[in-house]
Amino acid sequence: MNWFVGLVIPKFEEYDNYMVELPKGLRSFHPEDLHLTVAFLGNCGHKAALHAWEKLVQEVYFMPFPLMPGALVPFGSPKNPSAYSIVPTIGKEMATKLIARYRDPFLQEVSAKPDLRPPQPHITIVRPSRNSTTEEQKQHLFWANNLHFPESTSVIHTLALYTWADDRRVKQFKIVAEQKMD
Repeated sequence: MNWFVGLVIPKFEEYDNYMVELPKGLRSFHPEDLHLTVAFLGNCGHKAALHAWEKLVQEVYFMPFPLMPGALVPFGSPKNPSAYSIVPTIGKEMATKLIARYRDPFLQEVSAKPDLRPPQPHITIVRPSRNSTTEEQKQHLFWANNLHFPESTSVIHTLALYTWADDRRVKQFKIVAEQKMD
């Protein structure tokens, strides 16, 4: 079971309509799975994840901020992406600052390896099958390049500790603890 700390993303306007007719080999995320990862803790275990959360969440503070979805881009291998994620247009700078400020303390608290990559805020909405054919991969990219969310903003105000959902056929993740910022 993997654990991570993330910003809760409210369901985008029309999200369900965009997920109705996906190309073969793409699996969409449930609207309640939408998040922006601040710190990926990995398979550190329930006790360590909860301890890190309880110790560090009181130090986390941010003013609620607007977020607007931007382009949907492939993540992972350029030839065989592992995810298609939204990169925000509005709110990206604030999300970048939050990741830069809080990722390392959470990783250190669970004795995870440091993440040396620069913060790259994104919201994964679909994952391709690992067995996708070359033709399916082309269809996935075409679909992603032609998907445009409405220009509407939502307010980000909640940080949460996530792990895998009990039934991953329905949802991928569940929130174990959360902290709303006022």
